[in-house]
Amino acid sequence: MSNKFFVVGTPIGNLKDISIRGLEILKSVDFIFCENTLHSQKLLNHYEIKKKKLYSLHKFKESKIKQFVFEKLAISDCALISDSGTPTISDPGQIIINFLKEKEIDVIPIPGASALITALSASGIIYNSFAFLGFIERTENKIFFQIEKLKKSVDLIIFYESPKRIINSLKIIANYYQDDLEIIIARELTKKFEEIEKIKINDFLIKNNLKGEFVVLIPTKNLFNNKKELEDLKEQLHFFRNLNLKDKEILMIYNLFEQKFKKNQIYDLLKNMKDKD
Repeated sequence: MSNKFFVVGTPIGNLKDISIRGLEILKSVDFIFCENTLHSQKLLNHYEIKKKKLYSLHKFKESKIKQFVFEKLAISDCALISDSGTPTISDPGQIIINFLKEKEIDVIPIPGASALITALSASGIIYNSFAFLGFIERTENKIFFQIEKLKKSVDLIIFYESPKRIINSLKIIANYYQDDLEIIIARELTKKFEEIEKIKINDFLIKNNLKGEFVVLIPTKNLFNNKKELEDLKEQLHFFRNLNLKDKEILMIYNLFEQKFKKNQIYDLLKNMKDKD
């Protein structure tokens, strides 16, 4: 089959954030698969893209509709878009693309906006690696398991959250780790009231009238195992400092005998202690 399936990135807020190539593809294909046909029609209307057949592709329908997509590809090129951002990134499309790849259909990515990368690029965080969780789990145990599994292997954990669940999710994280855990919160990206804010969890939790989907970025160097272990570590560091050991000597001791904490976590605590002296 010579027809192609295009995965087209769309704006996450500002309608100008779509590529020229993306618009050309949407104009050229006969069939467009999307999450919400009414929402996607607004984008097409804005760019005067007319006479396109839109099909709803909700994530719960993917397994049922994949053969239908294949049949449409026998007629014409097709495109996949999401309500906002890049398809398959916490949005539908993975099952269908996997199916089409097995059928040896050409799947062509057309790069576009992503809330994940947009927030990360302007966060100001220094990092070499990160893990993206999509929408974080709902229960306390599952949230804890997700974070614990990753916190020692990456510099940064990123997840999406809805306005209805953001407070509860952050309360769970604060209760296990630190109330004053410093995180980055991004919301309303590319829109008029865009915010990318470094804030302590306890300060965020007192906010009201939260709107828009959130991108949460947590530097893992701030994630101690739990509040009790953090206090125990502070007491130990005070003890070593009272022995007039240098910071390098204290770090060497922890590198030899203690595996619970990262070197930069210990270094940051020592620096804070020194600043308070």
